[in-house]
Amino acid sequence: MPSPEYYRRQSELCLQLALLHRDTRSTFWLVELAKEMRARAEEAEAERQGSMSAYMVDAERQDDGGIDPD
Repeated sequence: MPSPEYYRRQSELCLQLALLHRDTRSTFWLVELAKEMRARAEEAEAERQGSMSAYMVDAERQDDGGIDPD
């Protein structure tokens, strides 16, 4: 899956293109596409956060090693 930054950049490009178009239908389509790209960025960010959380939990389990610090 592409990074959240990729989707955010695509969203920005769609909005910039929408500003250049005089055709209402094209402008509407580009704005809707920008919204979709923004939503995908949020999904990718949530997935990234979830995988980082899982990684941290696994790392904590491995660091334990069964040694009592006291």
